[in-house]
Amino acid sequence: MWFHDLASYFKLLGKIVEKERPKVYVSWILFFYPIFGVCHPDSAQILYKSSAPKAFAVGGTYRYLRDWIGDGLLISDGKKWERNRRLLTPGFHFEILKPYVKVYNSVTDVFLEKLKVYAKSGEAIDIFPRVALATLETILRCAFSYRGNIQDQGSTEKKEGKPTKRHLDFLDILLTAKDDNGIGLSDEDVRAEVDTFLFEGHDTTASAISWTIYCLGKYTEEQEKVYTEISKLLVDKSEVTWENLQEMPRLTSFVKESMRMFAPVPVTARLLMSLMKFGDIVVPAGVHIDINIHSIHHHPDVWPEHEVFRPERFLQEDITDRHPYSYIHFAAGSRNCIGQNFAMNEIKVIISRLVQRYKVSLLDGHNYDINPELVMRATHGIKVILGNRHLGPSRGIEVKEKTIVWK
Repeated sequence: MWFHDLASYFKLLGKIVEKERPKVYVSWILFFYPIFGVCHPDSAQILYKSSAPKAFAVGGTYRYLRDWIGDGLLISDGKKWERNRRLLTPGFHFEILKPYVKVYNSVTDVFLEKLKVYAKSGEAIDIFPRVALATLETILRCAFSYRGNIQDQGSTEKKEGKPTKRHLDFLDILLTAKDDNGIGLSDEDVRAEVDTFLFEGHDTTASAISWTIYCLGKYTEEQEKVYTEISKLLVDKSEVTWENLQEMPRLTSFVKESMRMFAPVPVTARLLMSLMKFGDIVVPAGVHIDINIHSIHHHPDVWPEHEVFRPERFLQEDITDRHPYSYIHFAAGSRNCIGQNFAMNEIKVIISRLVQRYKVSLLDGHNYDINPELVMRATHGIKVILGNRHLGPSRGIEVKEKTIVWK
């Protein structure tokens, strides 16, 4: 069986996983280069618990990323990664994250205002580019205290007036962090971590938010459940507080199920330095092996009726009995995403305030097929129609259930 791009590859792999229920798979490039992958939490756990480095050698997934974002936490390995991870972890403590909620709200104010013209006209909008500008502004303000008109068509023109700084940002942590010997990060390390955080805190979060908005439009009954929760929580409020973030279980479960259906980062990879056994399967040293997060999230042995959108999966009392590597939207193990709480808080602020103000519908007849690049995108964009809730019923087009084919 053949595939000509990543989208068709994922569809083919989905069919195989659905039919054969494998835990490990292999595909070939031109019959001489094998690509191994894991698609089940049992096999993912073995790989995540190993010391196998990221696949950045020739043919590896991360080879070109290194040239782009440098040798930061995403790509580095060994002692360097351990040291830098230890130095940067304090930058994501809850006390550091709390002041960022005001930034999330401020950015969301602009984001919602930019959508107002579409809600008034009923015109469809591809939500991904607009969300990406919002997440870019958020990361620039929270991580580097940069203020600019980012959401004004992508302009980076600085605002007038003296810069103000009211929170400790990521750049502060980078510049002041010292190890036990009093040695800080080199200029090259600082640049690599800045580039890494811009990428991971911008594109991946934009993907998560955009697909969650898509799910709001597709699953209208679930959208109304979220709206009911948020309207009660934020009654007479124009902003989400830090305390509110812990008080929205329905929205949180909705976001998590959206990220299960559409993993923001569909695949990561490792380079095996020694042979590795997955049950009866032995994968030799020197090859790259994918961790196919999208396939793990859709493995029928792990997620019954995986194609059904069911936020209740994350409200169940027995959620702790689930395999710890069955849901890895922020990766897993020691190399899980250092900024996952930052990202989740940002997502919850934007989605809660969006659903409070607008009703989301999908565009009838539009193709929403996935495009699994470095982050999960849609081949033809994620077009939605917005309606002002305070102006009565949505002017969006009500659509029947659509089916996204990824098998």
